[in-house]
Order: sequence, then C-alpha cells, then structure tokens
Amino acid sequence: MSTEFKVTIRATSIQVYPGTESLPLLQPLLNLLTYEDEYVEQIKTLGFMLDQETDILYLHKGVDPEYLRKLLINVHFVMDPCDLCREMEFEYEEIIAPRNAEQVDVINFITGTNEHSSNLKDSQIFLVKKPGFG
Repeated sequence: MSTEFKVTIRATSIQVYPGTESLPLLQPLLNLLTYEDEYVEQIKTLGFMLDQETDILYLHKGVDPEYLRKLLINVHFVMDPCDLCREMEFEYEEIIAPRNAEQVDVINFITGTNEHSSNLKDSQIFLVKKPGFG
C-alpha cells in the first residue's frame, strides 16, 4: 500500500508529510532546486528544507501543487492560509554597529525591544524598507 502524503498549502510555504518518504518521489523537483556553488565547492539547495524532527519537507511557495500531485500520486491537500509560528526565540549579537538611528529602530522593531515591545505578542511581523537600507 502506498503512503498517503499530506500537502499543506500555507501563506509562505508548502509542507509535505511524511517528508522523508516524499524525498525519492520528489527528486525531479528537488534536482531543479539544487545547485553547485563553485566558489565554495558545495552543493546547495534553494527553496526546500527537511525538518527531520517533525518529518516535514518545506517547499518554496512557488512550487506548483499539481506538479506535486503528479510526483507523489497519493496526496491529500490541506489549505492553511494562516501561518501560526512558534514563539520567537531571538538572540541578538551586534557584529557591525547600526549606521544610524533608523537602523537602531528597525533592530528594536524586529527584536521587540524598547517602544516596540508589543511586537513580542505578534506571531508575524512585516517590515518594508527602501533598497540599500542595510
């Protein structure tokens, strides 16, 4: 009997469970997302990650679900547009000092410190800055 795969379409990713069993079937797709970095002589991946602890394969949101259906065959799709995240554990080490007060404010916004402490309660935050901001 073949494994039924659960494919969850989320706002920011596509999840495949069980991930480990899906890897051989998804190899044509994963080959497209793997490349050799000739500068460091390593094989790198772009757009997927296997979480071995949960046995979930995370794919980039741009992957076509119909392509997954063709490769996996026995698939149950679940739509989950809301990404509820685990509470953020953030450790910040300043390697390069912020260039200006605006960068300091962004760091405070992301880490939920100072006047941005209300961000700690949010499961998702969104920030847009102009190109070249740093």
